[in-house]
Amino acid sequence: MKGSVLIITIYIMMIMSLLLITTFSIAQSHFLVSANEDLHQEVYYLAESGMNYAMDEFREITRQAFEECISEFKWDPLKYPLQSVQEAAQSHVKDKLGPKFKKIMNDKGYLYKLPSPVLANIPENAKISVLIQFFSTENPLRIRISSRGEIGKIRRRIDSQVVVNKISGYFSSLLFDFVHLSGGDFIIKNGGQFETEGELFIKGNLLLGDNSLLYSNSSCVVNGGIYLQDNSVSTFSDDVICRSVHVDGEQGSKASFLSDLYTYGEISAIGKNNKIDLDGVLYACPDEEGVSVGVVAGDGGNIVLRDMIYINGTLNYPDNQGFLFGSESIPVRGEVFKSVESIGGWNSSFYFPDFIPEYAIDYFRDDFTYLDMDTQGTLLYDYLNTPPSEDSYLPSYLQHIMGINTASIKIMREEGTESEDKNELLGYTSGLVFANNQVKEASGKMPSNNFFNDILLKMKTQTVWDYSSQLNPTIEVTNQNIVIDGNSFSILDEDKPFIYITPDEKDIIMPAGSYEGILITNGSIFIESSKQVEHTGLLISGNDLVVEGSLKLYKDKDILLELLSQEDESFRRFFRVEPEAELFEIRFSKEVLYNMQW
Repeated sequence: MKGSVLIITIYIMMIMSLLLITTFSIAQSHFLVSANEDLHQEVYYLAESGMNYAMDEFREITRQAFEECISEFKWDPLKYPLQSVQEAAQSHVKDKLGPKFKKIMNDKGYLYKLPSPVLANIPENAKISVLIQFFSTENPLRIRISSRGEIGKIRRRIDSQVVVNKISGYFSSLLFDFVHLSGGDFIIKNGGQFETEGELFIKGNLLLGDNSLLYSNSSCVVNGGIYLQDNSVSTFSDDVICRSVHVDGEQGSKASFLSDLYTYGEISAIGKNNKIDLDGVLYACPDEEGVSVGVVAGDGGNIVLRDMIYINGTLNYPDNQGFLFGSESIPVRGEVFKSVESIGGWNSSFYFPDFIPEYAIDYFRDDFTYLDMDTQGTLLYDYLNTPPSEDSYLPSYLQHIMGINTASIKIMREEGTESEDKNELLGYTSGLVFANNQVKEASGKMPSNNFFNDILLKMKTQTVWDYSSQLNPTIEVTNQNIVIDGNSFSILDEDKPFIYITPDEKDIIMPAGSYEGILITNGSIFIESSKQVEHTGLLISGNDLVVEGSLKLYKDKDILLELLSQEDESFRRFFRVEPEAELFEIRFSKEVLYNMQW
Protein backbone atom coordinates (compact mmCIF):
# COMPACT_ATOMS: atom_id res chain seq x y z
CA MET A 1 0.00 0.00 0.00
CA LYS A 2 2.79 2.38 0.89
CA GLY A 3 4.48 1.72 -2.45
CA SER A 4 1.23 2.36 -4.35
CA VAL A 5 0.74 5.72 -2.67
CA LEU A 6 4.26 6.73 -3.60
CA ILE A 7 3.71 5.85 -7.25
CA ILE A 8 0.43 7.73 -7.31
CA THR A 9 2.08 10.74 -5.71
CA ILE A 10 4.85 10.68 -8.29
CA TYR A 11 2.29 10.53 -11.13
CA ILE A 12 0.36 13.44 -9.65
CA MET A 13 3.54 15.48 -9.35
CA MET A 14 4.43 14.68 -12.95
CA ILE A 15 0.98 15.73 -14.13
CA MET A 16 1.20 18.94 -12.08
CA SER A 17 4.63 19.66 -13.54
CA LEU A 18 3.33 19.16 -17.07
CA LEU A 19 0.41 21.46 -16.33
CA LEU A 20 2.75 24.11 -14.96
CA ILE A 21 5.04 23.80 -17.95
CA THR A 22 2.08 24.03 -20.36
CA THR A 23 0.65 27.00 -18.54
CA PHE A 24 4.02 28.73 -18.55
CA SER A 25 4.47 28.01 -22.26
CA ILE A 26 1.01 29.36 -23.08
CA ALA A 27 1.67 32.48 -20.97
CA GLN A 28 5.03 32.94 -22.62
CA SER A 29 3.44 32.55 -26.07
CA HIS A 30 0.73 35.06 -25.19
CA PHE A 31 3.39 37.43 -23.93
CA LEU A 32 5.41 37.06 -27.15
CA VAL A 33 2.28 37.54 -29.30
CA SER A 34 1.27 40.58 -27.29
CA ALA A 35 4.76 42.05 -27.52
CA ASN A 36 4.79 41.39 -31.25
CA GLU A 37 1.39 43.04 -31.65
CA ASP A 38 2.61 46.04 -29.69
CA LEU A 39 5.66 46.22 -31.91
CA HIS A 40 3.51 46.02 -35.05
CA GLN A 41 1.31 48.77 -33.66
CA GLU A 42 4.37 50.87 -32.85
CA VAL A 43 5.59 50.45 -36.43
CA TYR A 44 2.16 51.57 -37.66
CA TYR A 45 2.39 54.61 -35.45
CA LEU A 46 5.78 55.36 -36.99
CA ALA A 47 4.27 55.24 -40.48
CA GLU A 48 1.32 57.34 -39.31
CA SER A 49 3.66 59.93 -37.77
CA GLY A 50 5.55 60.15 -41.05
CA MET A 51 2.29 60.67 -42.93
CA ASN A 52 1.09 63.36 -40.49
CA TYR A 53 4.43 65.11 -40.84
CA ALA A 54 4.15 64.98 -44.65
CA MET A 55 0.60 66.34 -44.57
CA ASP A 56 1.65 69.25 -42.36
CA GLU A 57 4.58 70.01 -44.68
CA PHE A 58 2.43 69.92 -47.81
CA ARG A 59 -0.26 72.06 -46.23
CA GLU A 60 2.35 74.70 -45.37
CA ILE A 61 3.96 74.53 -48.82
CA THR A 62 0.52 74.83 -50.44
CA ARG A 63 -0.36 77.81 -48.27
CA GLN A 64 2.93 79.54 -49.06
CA ALA A 65 2.69 78.92 -52.82
CA PHE A 66 -0.95 80.05 -52.90
CA GLU A 67 -0.26 83.24 -50.94
CA GLU A 68 2.60 84.08 -53.31
CA CYS A 69 0.24 83.61 -56.27
CA ILE A 70 -2.50 85.77 -54.79
CA SER A 71 -0.07 88.50 -53.71
CA GLU A 72 1.12 88.76 -57.33
CA PHE A 73 -2.38 88.78 -58.79
CA LYS A 74 -3.73 92.13 -59.87
CA TRP A 75 -7.05 92.23 -61.60
CA ASP A 76 -6.41 93.74 -65.02
CA PRO A 77 -9.50 94.44 -67.17
CA LEU A 78 -7.21 94.91 -70.17
CA LYS A 79 -6.02 91.31 -69.76
CA TYR A 80 -9.28 89.77 -68.51
CA PRO A 81 -12.00 91.97 -70.11
CA LEU A 82 -14.77 89.35 -69.98
CA GLN A 83 -13.88 87.56 -66.75
CA SER A 84 -15.09 88.18 -63.24
CA VAL A 85 -12.40 88.80 -60.64
CA GLN A 86 -12.90 85.28 -59.31
CA GLU A 87 -12.43 83.81 -62.79
CA ALA A 88 -9.38 85.98 -63.49
CA ALA A 89 -7.80 84.96 -60.17
CA GLN A 90 -8.49 81.31 -60.99
CA SER A 91 -6.73 81.73 -64.36
CA HIS A 92 -3.74 83.34 -62.65
CA VAL A 93 -3.49 80.66 -59.96
CA LYS A 94 -3.90 77.90 -62.54
CA ASP A 95 -0.83 79.17 -64.41
CA LYS A 96 1.36 80.03 -61.41
CA LEU A 97 0.57 77.69 -58.50
CA GLY A 98 2.16 74.52 -59.92
CA PRO A 99 5.56 76.09 -60.71
CA LYS A 100 5.65 77.92 -57.37
CA PHE A 101 4.75 74.73 -55.50
CA LYS A 102 7.52 72.79 -57.23
CA LYS A 103 10.05 75.58 -56.67
CA ILE A 104 9.43 75.52 -52.93
CA MET A 105 9.73 71.74 -52.97
CA ASN A 106 13.02 71.95 -54.85
CA ASP A 107 14.34 74.66 -52.53
CA LYS A 108 13.63 72.36 -49.58
CA GLY A 109 15.22 69.42 -51.36
CA TYR A 110 11.94 67.51 -51.50
CA LEU A 111 12.44 65.88 -54.89
CA TYR A 112 11.46 62.26 -54.25
CA LYS A 113 11.27 62.00 -50.49
CA LEU A 114 10.89 64.07 -47.35
CA PRO A 115 13.36 64.02 -44.46
CA SER A 116 12.33 61.71 -41.66
CA PRO A 117 10.57 63.46 -38.78
CA VAL A 118 12.41 63.57 -35.46
CA LEU A 119 10.49 61.60 -32.83
CA ALA A 120 11.27 61.09 -29.16
CA ASN A 121 11.36 57.79 -27.27
CA ILE A 122 11.56 55.39 -30.20
CA PRO A 123 13.83 52.34 -30.52
CA GLU A 124 17.29 52.84 -31.95
CA ASN A 125 16.58 50.50 -34.85
CA ALA A 126 13.34 52.33 -35.77
CA LYS A 127 13.20 53.91 -39.24
CA ILE A 128 10.73 56.22 -41.04
CA SER A 129 10.81 56.83 -44.77
CA VAL A 130 8.46 59.29 -46.56
CA LEU A 131 8.36 59.04 -50.35
CA ILE A 132 6.54 61.47 -52.66
CA GLN A 133 5.42 61.30 -56.25
CA PHE A 134 3.78 63.88 -58.53
CA PHE A 135 1.43 62.24 -60.99
CA SER A 136 -0.48 65.30 -62.22
CA THR A 137 0.50 68.97 -62.45
CA GLU A 138 -2.79 70.03 -64.01
CA ASN A 139 -5.79 71.30 -62.08
CA PRO A 140 -5.90 69.86 -59.51
CA LEU A 141 -2.26 69.15 -58.76
CA ARG A 142 -2.06 65.53 -57.49
CA ILE A 143 0.57 64.12 -55.16
CA ARG A 144 1.04 60.60 -53.80
CA ILE A 145 2.69 60.11 -50.43
CA SER A 146 4.00 56.84 -49.01
CA SER A 147 5.07 56.74 -45.36
CA ARG A 148 6.91 53.62 -44.24
CA GLY A 149 7.76 52.57 -40.70
CA GLU A 150 10.25 49.87 -39.75
CA ILE A 151 11.55 48.30 -36.53
CA GLY A 152 13.77 45.36 -37.14
CA LYS A 153 12.03 43.03 -39.54
CA ILE A 154 8.59 44.49 -38.89
CA ARG A 155 7.50 46.96 -41.60
CA ARG A 156 4.22 48.77 -42.28
CA ARG A 157 3.18 51.33 -44.90
CA ILE A 158 0.52 54.02 -45.32
CA ASP A 159 -0.23 55.57 -48.71
CA SER A 160 -2.17 58.80 -49.31
CA GLN A 161 -3.23 60.91 -52.21
CA VAL A 162 -3.63 64.66 -51.80
CA VAL A 163 -4.77 67.26 -54.33
CA VAL A 164 -4.05 70.97 -54.46
CA ASN A 165 -6.98 72.72 -56.12
CA LYS A 166 -6.05 75.80 -58.13
CA ILE A 167 -8.74 78.03 -56.74
CA SER A 168 -9.02 81.80 -56.43
CA GLY A 169 -9.85 81.89 -52.72
CA TYR A 170 -12.08 84.83 -53.67
CA PHE A 171 -15.71 84.48 -52.63
CA SER A 172 -16.88 87.98 -53.33
CA SER A 173 -17.57 90.44 -56.14
CA LEU A 174 -15.37 93.32 -57.21
CA LEU A 175 -18.50 95.46 -57.20
CA PHE A 176 -18.79 95.03 -53.43
CA ASP A 177 -15.78 97.33 -53.04
CA PHE A 178 -17.92 100.26 -54.23
CA VAL A 179 -20.92 102.12 -52.87
CA HIS A 180 -21.99 103.34 -56.29
CA LEU A 181 -21.27 102.54 -59.93
CA SER A 182 -22.77 104.63 -62.70
CA GLY A 183 -22.95 103.73 -66.37
CA GLY A 184 -23.75 107.36 -67.22
CA ASP A 185 -23.15 110.71 -65.53
CA PHE A 186 -23.28 111.57 -61.85
CA ILE A 187 -25.17 114.85 -61.59
CA ILE A 188 -25.53 116.95 -58.44
CA LYS A 189 -27.58 120.08 -59.06
CA ASN A 190 -30.02 122.64 -57.70
CA GLY A 191 -28.53 122.66 -54.22
CA GLY A 192 -28.05 118.90 -54.06
CA GLN A 193 -25.74 117.48 -51.43
CA PHE A 194 -23.79 114.26 -51.65
CA GLU A 195 -21.51 112.54 -49.17
CA THR A 196 -19.83 109.16 -49.45
CA GLU A 197 -17.68 106.95 -47.26
CA GLY A 198 -17.11 104.42 -49.98
CA GLU A 199 -15.56 104.14 -53.44
CA LEU A 200 -17.24 105.58 -56.54
CA PHE A 201 -17.00 104.57 -60.19
CA ILE A 202 -18.52 106.89 -62.80
CA LYS A 203 -18.37 105.89 -66.44
CA GLY A 204 -19.48 109.32 -67.65
CA ASN A 205 -18.88 112.77 -66.14
CA LEU A 206 -19.20 114.09 -62.60
CA LEU A 207 -21.19 117.32 -62.80
CA LEU A 208 -21.84 119.79 -59.96
CA GLY A 209 -23.85 122.96 -60.48
CA ASP A 210 -26.16 125.50 -58.87
CA ASN A 211 -24.92 125.63 -55.25
CA SER A 212 -24.26 121.91 -54.94
CA LEU A 213 -21.92 120.12 -52.53
CA LEU A 214 -19.89 116.92 -52.70
CA TYR A 215 -17.71 115.30 -50.07
CA SER A 216 -15.94 112.04 -50.85
CA ASN A 217 -14.03 110.26 -48.11
CA SER A 218 -12.88 107.41 -50.39
CA SER A 219 -11.30 106.97 -53.79
CA CYS A 220 -13.21 108.17 -56.84
CA VAL A 221 -12.81 106.99 -60.44
CA VAL A 222 -14.39 109.10 -63.19
CA ASN A 223 -13.94 107.91 -66.75
CA GLY A 224 -15.07 111.33 -67.97
CA GLY A 225 -14.35 114.78 -66.58
CA ILE A 226 -15.15 116.53 -63.29
CA TYR A 227 -17.03 119.80 -63.81
CA LEU A 228 -17.96 122.40 -61.18
CA GLN A 229 -20.02 125.52 -61.87
CA ASP A 230 -21.98 128.25 -60.12
CA ASN A 231 -21.04 128.28 -56.46
CA SER A 232 -20.50 124.53 -56.11
CA VAL A 233 -17.95 122.91 -53.80
CA SER A 234 -16.33 119.50 -53.90
CA THR A 235 -13.83 117.91 -51.50
CA PHE A 236 -12.04 114.66 -52.25
CA SER A 237 -10.17 113.17 -49.29
CA ASP A 238 -8.79 110.17 -51.16
CA ASP A 239 -7.23 109.59 -54.58
CA VAL A 240 -9.11 110.66 -57.71
CA ILE A 241 -8.63 109.38 -61.26
CA CYS A 242 -10.42 111.26 -64.04
CA ARG A 243 -10.25 112.49 -67.61
CA SER A 244 -9.96 116.17 -66.60
CA VAL A 245 -11.06 118.75 -64.01
CA HIS A 246 -12.79 122.02 -64.90
CA VAL A 247 -13.99 124.70 -62.49
CA ASP A 248 -15.74 127.66 -64.14
CA GLY A 249 -18.96 129.66 -64.09
CA GLU A 250 -19.91 133.07 -62.79
CA GLN A 251 -20.50 132.68 -59.05
CA GLY A 252 -17.25 131.02 -57.99
CA SER A 253 -16.73 127.30 -57.23
CA LYS A 254 -13.98 125.33 -55.55
CA ALA A 255 -12.58 121.82 -55.97
CA SER A 256 -10.27 120.55 -53.22
CA PHE A 257 -8.15 117.42 -53.62
CA LEU A 258 -6.63 116.36 -50.31
CA SER A 259 -4.88 113.35 -51.80
CA ASP A 260 -3.38 112.45 -55.19
CA LEU A 261 -4.99 113.40 -58.50
CA TYR A 262 -4.53 111.39 -61.70
CA THR A 263 -5.75 112.90 -64.96
CA TYR A 264 -5.49 112.17 -68.66
CA GLY A 265 -5.85 115.84 -69.57
CA GLU A 266 -6.19 119.35 -68.14
CA ILE A 267 -7.10 120.67 -64.74
CA SER A 268 -8.43 124.20 -65.17
CA ALA A 269 -9.92 127.00 -63.09
CA ILE A 270 -11.33 129.78 -65.27
CA GLY A 271 -13.29 132.79 -64.07
CA LYS A 272 -13.41 134.96 -60.99
CA ASN A 273 -13.25 133.13 -57.63
CA ASN A 274 -13.06 129.71 -59.24
CA LYS A 275 -10.40 127.65 -57.47
CA ILE A 276 -8.65 124.32 -57.39
CA ASP A 277 -6.54 123.29 -54.39
CA LEU A 278 -4.39 120.18 -54.76
CA ASP A 279 -2.65 118.96 -51.61
CA GLY A 280 -1.55 115.62 -53.07
CA VAL A 281 0.63 114.63 -56.00
CA LEU A 282 -0.50 115.53 -59.53
CA TYR A 283 -0.07 112.91 -62.26
CA ALA A 284 -1.09 114.17 -65.72
CA CYS A 285 -0.56 111.59 -68.42
CA PRO A 286 -2.44 111.50 -71.77
CA ASP A 287 -3.67 108.27 -73.32
CA GLU A 288 -3.76 109.78 -76.82
CA GLU A 289 -1.40 111.93 -78.85
CA GLY A 290 -2.28 115.60 -79.27
CA VAL A 291 -4.41 115.79 -76.12
CA SER A 292 -4.12 118.98 -74.08
CA VAL A 293 -2.39 118.07 -70.81
CA GLY A 294 -1.41 120.25 -67.87
CA VAL A 295 -2.60 122.95 -65.50
CA VAL A 296 -4.59 126.01 -66.65
CA ALA A 297 -5.84 129.00 -64.68
CA GLY A 298 -6.91 132.49 -65.71
CA ASP A 299 -9.51 135.21 -65.92
CA GLY A 300 -9.64 135.40 -62.12
CA GLY A 301 -9.39 131.67 -61.54
CA ASN A 302 -6.66 130.26 -59.29
CA ILE A 303 -4.92 126.93 -58.74
CA VAL A 304 -2.64 126.00 -55.84
CA LEU A 305 -0.32 122.98 -56.08
CA ARG A 306 1.25 121.81 -52.81
CA ASP A 307 3.02 118.56 -53.64
CA MET A 308 4.98 116.77 -56.35
CA ILE A 309 3.97 117.39 -59.97
CA TYR A 310 4.39 114.95 -62.86
CA ILE A 311 3.09 116.16 -66.24
CA ASN A 312 3.84 114.27 -69.43
CA GLY A 313 2.52 116.68 -72.03
CA THR A 314 1.68 120.26 -72.87
CA LEU A 315 -1.37 122.47 -73.28
CA ASN A 316 -3.31 123.21 -76.46
CA TYR A 317 -4.66 126.60 -77.57
CA PRO A 318 -7.52 127.19 -79.99
CA ASP A 319 -6.21 128.35 -83.37
CA ASN A 320 -7.42 131.97 -83.59
CA GLN A 321 -5.42 133.10 -86.62
CA GLY A 322 -3.80 130.14 -88.34
CA PHE A 323 -0.34 131.52 -87.56
CA LEU A 324 1.69 132.68 -84.54
CA PHE A 325 2.85 136.13 -83.37
CA GLY A 326 0.91 137.88 -86.10
CA SER A 327 3.22 136.47 -88.78
CA GLU A 328 1.77 134.44 -91.63
CA SER A 329 5.23 132.94 -92.14
CA ILE A 330 4.85 130.95 -88.85
CA PRO A 331 1.80 128.77 -89.53
CA VAL A 332 -0.05 126.72 -86.91
CA ARG A 333 -0.01 123.05 -87.74
CA GLY A 334 -3.38 121.35 -87.26
CA GLU A 335 -6.64 122.60 -85.78
CA VAL A 336 -5.07 123.70 -82.49
CA PHE A 337 -1.73 125.13 -81.47
CA LYS A 338 0.25 122.65 -79.40
CA SER A 339 2.12 124.89 -76.97
CA VAL A 340 5.24 124.10 -74.97
CA GLU A 341 3.53 124.87 -71.64
CA SER A 342 2.76 122.23 -69.03
CA ILE A 343 1.60 124.75 -66.43
CA GLY A 344 0.06 128.07 -67.46
CA GLY A 345 -2.46 127.97 -70.25
CA TRP A 346 -3.88 131.50 -70.22
CA ASN A 347 -1.52 133.04 -72.75
CA SER A 348 -3.56 133.11 -75.92
CA SER A 349 -2.92 136.84 -76.41
CA PHE A 350 0.81 136.11 -76.39
CA TYR A 351 0.66 133.51 -79.15
CA PHE A 352 -2.06 135.31 -81.10
CA PRO A 353 -1.51 139.05 -80.49
CA ASP A 354 -3.66 141.65 -82.25
CA PHE A 355 -0.47 143.40 -83.40
CA ILE A 356 2.85 142.31 -84.90
CA PRO A 357 5.72 142.17 -82.33
CA GLU A 358 8.66 142.87 -84.62
CA TYR A 359 11.27 141.35 -82.30
CA ALA A 360 9.33 138.08 -82.18
CA ILE A 361 9.25 137.96 -85.99
CA ASP A 362 13.00 138.37 -86.08
CA TYR A 363 13.55 135.93 -83.19
CA PHE A 364 11.39 132.95 -84.21
CA ARG A 365 12.23 131.27 -87.49
CA ASP A 366 9.65 130.38 -90.11
CA ASP A 367 10.04 126.68 -89.25
CA PHE A 368 9.31 127.25 -85.53
CA THR A 369 6.22 125.05 -85.43
CA TYR A 370 8.10 122.27 -87.22
CA LEU A 371 10.81 122.08 -84.56
CA ASP A 372 10.70 119.46 -81.80
CA MET A 373 9.08 120.48 -78.53
CA ASP A 374 12.36 120.77 -76.60
CA THR A 375 13.82 123.16 -79.16
CA GLN A 376 10.60 125.21 -79.23
CA GLY A 377 10.65 125.40 -75.43
CA THR A 378 14.27 126.57 -75.34
CA LEU A 379 13.61 129.29 -77.95
CA LEU A 380 10.48 130.51 -76.19
CA TYR A 381 12.19 130.59 -72.79
CA ASP A 382 15.15 132.49 -74.23
CA TYR A 383 12.83 134.99 -75.94
CA LEU A 384 11.00 135.72 -72.69
CA ASN A 385 14.28 136.26 -70.85
CA THR A 386 16.25 138.07 -73.60
CA PRO A 387 14.96 141.60 -74.25
CA PRO A 388 15.88 143.10 -77.62
CA SER A 389 19.10 145.07 -77.81
CA GLU A 390 17.55 147.57 -80.21
CA ASP A 391 15.49 150.21 -78.45
CA SER A 392 13.04 150.35 -81.35
CA TYR A 393 11.91 146.78 -80.61
CA LEU A 394 11.52 147.27 -76.87
CA PRO A 395 8.01 148.84 -76.70
CA SER A 396 6.38 146.13 -78.80
CA TYR A 397 8.38 143.44 -76.97
CA LEU A 398 7.19 144.66 -73.57
CA GLN A 399 3.65 144.91 -74.90
CA HIS A 400 3.97 141.37 -76.24
CA ILE A 401 5.18 139.72 -73.03
CA MET A 402 2.48 141.59 -71.09
CA GLY A 403 0.20 138.90 -72.52
CA ILE A 404 1.95 136.29 -70.36
CA ASN A 405 -0.02 135.16 -67.28
CA THR A 406 2.16 133.78 -64.48
CA ALA A 407 0.16 134.86 -61.41
CA SER A 408 -2.87 132.53 -61.52
CA ILE A 409 -1.07 129.34 -60.51
CA LYS A 410 0.83 128.97 -57.25
CA ILE A 411 3.27 126.25 -56.31
CA MET A 412 3.38 126.34 -52.52
CA ARG A 413 5.09 123.57 -50.63
CA GLU A 414 4.30 122.81 -47.01
CA GLU A 415 6.81 122.99 -44.16
CA GLY A 416 9.10 119.99 -43.74
CA THR A 417 9.55 119.12 -47.42
CA GLU A 418 12.90 118.19 -48.92
CA SER A 419 13.22 121.46 -50.79
CA GLU A 420 14.14 124.58 -48.84
CA ASP A 421 12.46 126.69 -51.50
CA LYS A 422 8.73 126.37 -50.87
CA ASN A 423 8.03 127.63 -54.39
CA GLU A 424 10.30 125.14 -56.14
CA LEU A 425 8.63 122.67 -58.45
CA LEU A 426 9.43 119.11 -57.42
CA GLY A 427 8.70 116.35 -59.91
CA TYR A 428 8.76 116.53 -63.69
CA THR A 429 7.17 118.55 -66.48
CA SER A 430 7.81 118.07 -70.17
CA GLY A 431 6.97 121.73 -70.89
CA LEU A 432 7.51 125.23 -69.51
CA VAL A 433 6.01 126.31 -66.18
CA PHE A 434 4.17 129.64 -65.93
CA ALA A 435 3.59 129.99 -62.18
CA ASN A 436 4.61 131.97 -59.10
CA ASN A 437 4.95 135.13 -61.22
CA GLN A 438 7.76 133.64 -63.28
CA VAL A 439 8.50 131.34 -66.20
CA LYS A 440 10.63 128.25 -65.64
CA GLU A 441 12.05 125.78 -68.08
CA ALA A 442 10.86 122.19 -68.22
CA SER A 443 12.26 120.74 -65.04
CA GLY A 444 12.93 117.60 -63.13
CA LYS A 445 13.74 114.06 -64.09
CA MET A 446 11.43 111.12 -64.49
CA PRO A 447 11.89 108.59 -61.66
CA SER A 448 12.28 105.80 -64.24
CA ASN A 449 12.08 105.21 -67.98
CA ASN A 450 8.70 103.48 -67.62
CA PHE A 451 7.33 105.89 -65.04
CA PHE A 452 4.53 107.37 -67.13
CA ASN A 453 3.75 104.03 -68.77
CA ASP A 454 3.21 102.57 -65.30
CA ILE A 455 1.05 105.54 -64.27
CA LEU A 456 -1.01 105.24 -67.45
CA LEU A 457 -1.51 101.51 -66.91
CA LYS A 458 -2.68 102.14 -63.36
CA MET A 459 -5.17 104.73 -64.60
CA LYS A 460 -6.49 102.59 -67.44
CA THR A 461 -7.04 99.52 -65.30
CA GLN A 462 -9.34 101.58 -63.09
CA THR A 463 -11.16 103.66 -65.71
CA VAL A 464 -11.70 101.62 -68.86
CA TRP A 465 -13.23 98.49 -67.32
CA ASP A 466 -16.89 97.67 -67.82
CA TYR A 467 -18.50 96.90 -64.46
CA SER A 468 -21.29 94.99 -66.22
CA SER A 469 -18.70 92.29 -66.99
CA GLN A 470 -18.94 91.37 -63.30
CA LEU A 471 -22.67 90.64 -63.63
CA ASN A 472 -24.71 87.96 -65.34
CA PRO A 473 -27.86 89.77 -66.53
CA THR A 474 -29.47 86.54 -67.73
CA ILE A 475 -29.99 85.45 -64.10
CA GLU A 476 -33.25 86.61 -62.56
CA VAL A 477 -32.99 87.59 -58.91
CA THR A 478 -36.00 87.73 -56.61
CA ASN A 479 -36.51 91.10 -54.94
CA GLN A 480 -36.49 91.04 -51.15
CA ASN A 481 -37.92 93.24 -48.40
CA ILE A 482 -39.50 95.86 -50.71
CA VAL A 483 -42.83 96.87 -52.18
CA ILE A 484 -42.54 98.43 -55.63
CA ASP A 485 -44.61 101.58 -56.08
CA GLY A 486 -44.39 102.80 -59.68
CA ASN A 487 -40.93 104.34 -60.16
CA SER A 488 -40.20 104.17 -56.43
CA PHE A 489 -40.40 101.58 -53.68
CA SER A 490 -40.79 101.24 -49.93
CA ILE A 491 -38.85 99.14 -47.43
CA LEU A 492 -40.85 96.57 -45.47
CA ASP A 493 -38.39 96.18 -42.60
CA GLU A 494 -35.71 98.88 -42.32
CA ASP A 495 -33.71 96.68 -39.94
CA LYS A 496 -33.10 94.15 -42.72
CA PRO A 497 -31.27 94.64 -46.04
CA PHE A 498 -33.33 94.87 -49.21
CA ILE A 499 -32.66 93.55 -52.72
CA TYR A 500 -34.07 95.39 -55.73
CA ILE A 501 -32.54 94.24 -59.03
CA THR A 502 -34.31 95.01 -62.29
CA PRO A 503 -32.92 94.18 -65.74
CA ASP A 504 -35.06 96.89 -67.32
CA GLU A 505 -33.93 100.40 -68.20
CA LYS A 506 -36.14 101.67 -65.43
CA ASP A 507 -35.67 105.05 -63.73
CA ILE A 508 -36.01 104.70 -59.96
CA ILE A 509 -36.72 107.38 -57.36
CA MET A 510 -35.20 106.46 -54.01
CA PRO A 511 -37.49 106.91 -51.01
CA ALA A 512 -36.49 109.11 -48.09
CA GLY A 513 -35.04 107.37 -45.04
CA SER A 514 -32.09 105.35 -43.82
CA TYR A 515 -31.79 101.77 -45.04
CA GLU A 516 -29.35 99.19 -46.38
CA GLY A 517 -29.20 96.77 -49.27
CA ILE A 518 -28.67 96.54 -53.03
CA LEU A 519 -30.34 98.54 -55.79
CA ILE A 520 -29.45 97.80 -59.43
CA THR A 521 -31.19 99.19 -62.50
CA ASN A 522 -30.24 99.75 -66.12
CA GLY A 523 -31.96 103.13 -65.91
CA SER A 524 -31.20 106.20 -63.79
CA ILE A 525 -31.49 106.73 -60.04
CA PHE A 526 -32.98 109.98 -58.70
CA ILE A 527 -32.86 111.71 -55.32
CA GLU A 528 -35.58 114.34 -55.39
CA SER A 529 -35.02 117.82 -53.94
CA SER A 530 -37.24 117.19 -50.95
CA LYS A 531 -35.69 113.85 -50.01
CA GLN A 532 -32.93 112.93 -47.56
CA VAL A 533 -31.54 109.47 -48.18
CA GLU A 534 -28.91 107.49 -46.27
CA HIS A 535 -28.02 104.22 -47.94
CA THR A 536 -25.60 101.51 -46.85
CA GLY A 537 -24.64 98.89 -49.41
CA LEU A 538 -24.49 99.12 -53.19
CA LEU A 539 -26.19 101.28 -55.83
CA ILE A 540 -25.72 100.63 -59.55
CA SER A 541 -27.35 102.78 -62.24
CA GLY A 542 -26.96 101.85 -65.89
CA ASN A 543 -27.56 105.50 -66.78
CA ASP A 544 -27.26 108.56 -64.52
CA LEU A 545 -27.37 109.18 -60.79
CA VAL A 546 -29.10 112.53 -60.25
CA VAL A 547 -29.04 114.17 -56.81
CA GLU A 548 -31.15 117.24 -56.10
CA GLY A 549 -31.84 116.39 -52.48
CA SER A 550 -29.42 114.87 -49.98
CA LEU A 551 -27.72 111.51 -50.46
CA LYS A 552 -25.25 109.84 -48.10
CA LEU A 553 -23.68 106.54 -49.06
CA TYR A 554 -21.90 104.22 -46.64
CA LYS A 555 -19.84 101.12 -47.32
CA ASP A 556 -20.50 97.86 -45.49
CA LYS A 557 -19.09 94.93 -47.42
CA ASP A 558 -20.11 92.50 -44.68
CA ILE A 559 -23.78 93.10 -45.46
CA LEU A 560 -23.21 92.24 -49.11
CA LEU A 561 -21.14 89.15 -48.31
CA GLU A 562 -23.81 87.98 -45.90
CA LEU A 563 -26.43 88.30 -48.64
CA LEU A 564 -24.09 86.41 -50.96
CA SER A 565 -23.83 83.49 -48.53
CA GLN A 566 -27.46 83.47 -47.36
CA GLU A 567 -29.49 84.15 -50.48
CA ASP A 568 -30.35 81.49 -53.02
CA GLU A 569 -28.09 80.43 -55.88
CA SER A 570 -29.50 82.99 -58.32
CA PHE A 571 -28.17 85.92 -56.29
CA ARG A 572 -24.67 84.45 -56.23
CA ARG A 573 -24.73 83.56 -59.91
CA PHE A 574 -25.96 87.06 -60.81
CA PHE A 575 -22.71 88.43 -59.35
CA ARG A 576 -20.73 85.66 -61.09
CA VAL A 577 -19.48 84.13 -57.86
CA GLU A 578 -19.16 80.34 -57.71
CA PRO A 579 -18.38 78.06 -54.74
CA GLU A 580 -14.89 76.59 -54.77
CA ALA A 581 -13.29 73.42 -53.44
CA GLU A 582 -10.86 73.47 -50.53
CA LEU A 583 -7.33 74.48 -51.46
CA PHE A 584 -5.81 71.32 -49.93
CA GLU A 585 -7.72 68.05 -49.98
CA ILE A 586 -6.88 64.51 -48.84
CA ARG A 587 -8.48 62.08 -51.30
CA PHE A 588 -7.54 58.95 -49.34
CA SER A 589 -5.13 57.74 -46.69
CA LYS A 590 -4.90 54.00 -45.93
CA GLU A 591 -2.54 51.18 -45.05
CA VAL A 592 -1.36 49.08 -47.96
CA LEU A 593 0.92 46.06 -48.38
CA TYR A 594 4.48 47.06 -47.72
CA ASN A 595 5.80 45.60 -50.96
CA MET A 596 2.98 46.94 -53.09
CA GLN A 597 4.25 48.60 -56.29
CA TRP A 598 5.02 52.33 -55.84
